[in-house]
Amino acid sequence: MKWSLKGHEFDELGDRLISMQSIYLFGAGVHGKTVFEKYHEKIVFKGFIDNDAQKQAQLIYGLPILNPKEITLSEKEAVVITAQPSLVPEISRQLLDMGIADNVFSMHSFFPVLDYYKFSMLCLPSVSFLPTTVCTLKCKHCLNFTPHIKKHEVRPLEALKADLHLLFSKLDSLLLLHISGGEPFTYPELDELLLFIDSSFGNKLGRLEMTTNGTIIPTDSVFSALKEANVFLTVDDYRGAIPQNMDNHRELLTKLDDYKVNYQVLKADYWIDLAPFETDFSQYSEKQLISHFIQCAVPWQEYRDGKLYLCNYAAYAEIAGIVDKLPDHDFFDFNNVTRENRIELLEFRLGYSDKGYTEFCKGCAGYGNNPHTVIAAEQA
Repeated sequence: MKWSLKGHEFDELGDRLISMQSIYLFGAGVHGKTVFEKYHEKIVFKGFIDNDAQKQAQLIYGLPILNPKEITLSEKEAVVITAQPSLVPEISRQLLDMGIADNVFSMHSFFPVLDYYKFSMLCLPSVSFLPTTVCTLKCKHCLNFTPHIKKHEVRPLEALKADLHLLFSKLDSLLLLHISGGEPFTYPELDELLLFIDSSFGNKLGRLEMTTNGTIIPTDSVFSALKEANVFLTVDDYRGAIPQNMDNHRELLTKLDDYKVNYQVLKADYWIDLAPFETDFSQYSEKQLISHFIQCAVPWQEYRDGKLYLCNYAAYAEIAGIVDKLPDHDFFDFNNVTRENRIELLEFRLGYSDKGYTEFCKGCAGYGNNPHTVIAAEQA
């Protein structure tokens, strides 16, 4: 989206959110629990909503988990969707079909905007953070473009610490810090990094998450750090594409259970194909590129070297050399964040920029608006 009212894009929404007297959280999973724990002293929660029949009629934090059909909203009540970003459009359509169209929001905009306008606090929904680009796989359609990186990087621990100090010095809170890669378990000082994040910034952080491709059994000190830092781990299940990884995957889950680490197994048969080598939108007009970016609705932004990138895939394409060095309008420099312009940082994190798109949009098929799929984890 292109800035037209820089610093005031969310004024109207902020006033609307302040008027909400109570909310339901749609999703009684890890993200719903995270925002409840963070905001239950500030906001009145009426209950949780979930499509999982096994969860319905149970209590969580003393509140009921309801069937969506049980919900009716007053003018001053809202539903905040706490599911993963890819499910938000589907749940929004479900609520619309039920006649609930007003006062439905995603957690990724609701809480940061409410924090700023009601509590004068700067909260970002999520940030992606990569300690290394080294990976154990060579996936043909890797969304991080890892196989195309000519020289992989293992970032020094002190550089990562400095980056994180700068990040959290400008924020009052961060709902989610997501560690990715490459393969994070290849990072030699991962245990120290996780414990540093938890001890230094745990009071500002809603949840620390990490994703692994499930091919590596890390050291016992890493398992201990995962547990101590309360990391929520996503283990990708690529055994269909990589059957030789059966034993490692099984052993990893056993060790996670032994150490009582919080984790989920995520199985995806297909990936979106960003197709950067087959896509050419360089002749698109500004209006077309802005529309492409809005429809893409990429939900993640990478933070690296003090810069928050408008699109994490654009940032990964830069690392891989698929695009040239990204221009200034593609990132927000944390070294330049002040008390006066931090609302602009929030707007940037929620999709606004001077151009309204990234340079990579000219060569990317898109994420949320892309019907083309490829086999997940197919090896080159």
